[in-house]
Amino acid sequence: AMILEDDMVVSPVWYKWVKLMFKTYGRQPHIAGVSLQRQQMRATDGAQLTVSNGGEPFGYMLVGSWGFSPHPGQWREFIRLDWSSTDPFVPGLVTSSWFRCVARACIL
Repeated sequence: AMILEDDMVVSPVWYKWVKLMFKTYGRQPHIAGVSLQRQQMRATDGAQLTVSNGGEPFGYMLVGSWGFSPHPGQWREFIRLDWSSTDPFVPGLVTSSWFRCVARACIL
């Protein structure tokens, strides 16, 4: 599966790249999925993240929302969650703080 935002334009080779990433890294137990997004935000405070590795793929423990392809096993676990009693807050992540702020304002 691939989750795309409605205004995204993807590369003609996106599917080949995602397949290669799952073939290369998909058996690692900590992989929740693959993203087409190059992460640019530091998860702890929202500051700019710069990765100087020649444009190579890299692991990052924050979901990229632009073109996310979840790992099938992880996705099955995710959709089975009882969201009425599950708190998605992760201490130390700026995105969790943003989520709490939005939830308190009853915007969700």
